[in-house]
Amino acid sequence: MSTNSLGMRLISSWSHPDFRPKDYLEGAVKLWNNSPAVFINFLTMLRDRQVVDTEFKLFEYRLPNLTGVATAGTGDDATDATDAVDGGDGYDLSPGDDATSLYLATGEGANFVVGDMLRCQTDHSLATEDIANGGNSVFTYTGREVALITAKTGDKLTVERHIGGTGRVLDVTAGTYANLNIEAGTVLRRVGPSYGEGSLSPQAISRNPSVVTSQCQIFKQAVQLSGSADVTKFRPFNKAWQQLKEESMERIRLGMEEAFLYGVKHSTTDADGNTQLMTPGITSLLSTHVANWGGSVVADTVDEYLGNLLRYGSKVKNAFCDAKALNTLHAMIRNETPGRYDLSSITDEETYGLVVSKLRFPYGHINLIHHPLMSEANLGEMVIVDPEYVRFAHTRGRNLKWMDNIQPNDADYRKGQWFAECGLHLALEETHGYVRGITGLSS
Repeated sequence: MSTNSLGMRLISSWSHPDFRPKDYLEGAVKLWNNSPAVFINFLTMLRDRQVVDTEFKLFEYRLPNLTGVATAGTGDDATDATDAVDGGDGYDLSPGDDATSLYLATGEGANFVVGDMLRCQTDHSLATEDIANGGNSVFTYTGREVALITAKTGDKLTVERHIGGTGRVLDVTAGTYANLNIEAGTVLRRVGPSYGEGSLSPQAISRNPSVVTSQCQIFKQAVQLSGSADVTKFRPFNKAWQQLKEESMERIRLGMEEAFLYGVKHSTTDADGNTQLMTPGITSLLSTHVANWGGSVVADTVDEYLGNLLRYGSKVKNAFCDAKALNTLHAMIRNETPGRYDLSSITDEETYGLVVSKLRFPYGHINLIHHPLMSEANLGEMVIVDPEYVRFAHTRGRNLKWMDNIQPNDADYRKGQWFAECGLHLALEETHGYVRGITGLSS
């Protein structure tokens, strides 16, 4: 039933919603973290690795360790494990009366052969009461001891001590010297072999590769839309199916990102009794360069950590940081003496749109990259990756892909899913690093 309207008509005169359809702009503004799957994006820039089994193994070769640790102090008594010499004097004033047996930690003897020379990595401790025994004499320390291996039985080494007069205290006044101990816990480093003229070849050393096991994980993200909804025009998207597909792709990439960072290697069965594998994330695979700076970041600690890390693998590594860690490191650099650190920005064209700061050292450099997903927890974390020793692994034909129309034939709905069977291929864990507690500077 129509009604009359007197006077001027206003917009509010058409109060019924059917009279005013209004204008809804097509599309919608999306709020996503900036490049949330930074690590996945980084992996896609590298060569991937196709595997023929969901469980895959890596063979790793390492050179023998060039250091060993003395487990019993070596003075002039071969059975002495407490560094007591001549009743606790600390050194022996009788030249030539010196122990020749040196014991290493279990298994370390296999890294050395007869003819190797060992050098103490730390200075010998000189007891003050022993120095006082010399009266008014002037003493000179001859430096860290070097010893020559002359025989070996397991982890027990027979050595010629004080090569070149090292490891002694010289009484300049009296013209005598005291042989110092090699104390328990002393780190000994191989400084090269020495063999006699016309001698036979030395004992051979060979090592088997170590084996690291990883596995692929199945990732899925499904989309489902009723038949009626599939043909209906919605706001703000003309095609709801395409919008749901794009959103689900972001979700599966985030799931892969989280697994590759924080996942743990595990095998179980699902509710139907099917095998269910979980891929290990990089933080669970590392052990060598794992640190917690405890919310008190010191420049010397940072330098020592990164210096040790850059001894291995590539001289350029990528450090994915949450906002708190990144701000803390930048604050540390600003507070340091000008010239100590060289920090520069890399252009977006070089980094596929990522904002990257390059921190240079004489022995290499670190690319500092903000990771939005890590910043959600913002715990002060930094994950350092060597691009030469990490790959995106996937089974054949099962890399990230879209699978459409997977609904039953008689279903009145449409269903699809993103699918991937993939895992993290990480080699030589010593070339990567993980640091927590980068939340503040030392006061």
